[in-house]
Amino acid sequence: EDAQEKVKEAILGSKNEEGLRPINKNIDIGEHGYLFIVDEKGTMLAHPTIEGQNMWNDEDTKGLKFIQEIIKVGQSGGGFVYYDYPLIGNENQIEEKVAYSKVDSNWGWIIGASTYMMDFNKPANNILKVNLFTLLIAVIIGLIVIWVFTNSISKPIQMVMERMNLLSRADLSPEPIRIKSKDETGQLALAMNDMQDKLKNILQEIAKNSEIVSSSSEELTQAANEVKLGANQIVVTMEELAQGSEKQADNASNLSSIATNFVATSQEANEHGERVQ
Repeated sequence: EDAQEKVKEAILGSKNEEGLRPINKNIDIGEHGYLFIVDEKGTMLAHPTIEGQNMWNDEDTKGLKFIQEIIKVGQSGGGFVYYDYPLIGNENQIEEKVAYSKVDSNWGWIIGASTYMMDFNKPANNILKVNLFTLLIAVIIGLIVIWVFTNSISKPIQMVMERMNLLSRADLSPEPIRIKSKDETGQLALAMNDMQDKLKNILQEIAKNSEIVSSSSEELTQAANEVKLGANQIVVTMEELAQGSEKQADNASNLSSIATNFVATSQEANEHGERVQ
């Protein structure tokens, strides 16, 4: 009996003036966790508050006879049992509890270690909070990185699109695009700048050639006017020649008549001459 009492004191602690065994703080099973000892008949041999009571037929809120399950699992080699139980220090608060039990071969005791799930999950909740906080920071940093990376891609593309719109409106006045990146967008910007320079050179050449063509057109116009004047003069001359030709034709006709008369007169004179002879 003395040995058994020492075991109970080692596991739970000595009884106080009220006959209760305080939870042994040297054995950390969570804030509300503790060890207990129950015999095979369901009597609590060591417990912080109900030592000496028989709980064989006690049920939790779900109708589970948890002591019987604890004894059964302990005698079968050890294992876990989940059940509802009032919170130590606050009997009105029912919390889910987990207990691990295993039989002691020396005295046939079932020694159990139990803790409330809220204590069992508290470290996990702390880890979860840390993980969530870390995840939140990672998400924020990731969003910032994505925003910076997206801007580094979209901003040059936007600049190139704006320049293309200006070129489509024949506006070659803007300065060349300044993009530091060497990726496809940077190469596209360089190609756009090169195209803009070449278009400027082409327009300058067109302007020069337009001036030459304009001056040549003036010369051609003047030459055409001169040719027109010459053509008019030729027309007048041709008209005069035509009129002269008509006069010559009339004169020729008159000469022919005169010649005919002259021949007739000559013949008549010849006849008179023959007569006179």
